[in-house]
Amino acid sequence: EEVWPEERQTMHLFRNRGASGNWLAVRLREEGGGRSPWGAKVTLRAGGQTRSRWFVTGDGYRSQSPPVAHFGLGRAEQVEWVEVTWPGGTTRRLEQPAINQVHLVRAGRPGAPSR
Repeated sequence: EEVWPEERQTMHLFRNRGASGNWLAVRLREEGGGRSPWGAKVTLRAGGQTRSRWFVTGDGYRSQSPPVAHFGLGRAEQVEWVEVTWPGGTTRRLEQPAINQVHLVRAGRPGAPSR
């Protein structure tokens, strides 16, 4: 049994080889002014369903999650839209984003037009 913190730490990385189906991921990036992705909400509409992910800190034991929201789409071949609501109210909307890839969304300045 390991005691944390200690010099000798281990990490396990598992590859999911059984997953199938389409997917879409959204990576958030701040753009100066201290606009952090933590607290942002990403909402996706595809296959007649709307799903959301929140960006939070401290959600893992001895780890931190990256600012990426991953959505499994199953057999859906199209996403109607993805909307990112940043803390403070700035909103970005992507219409019909391509599937099976990661989309980078920047915060921009409050009042800036959506992309």
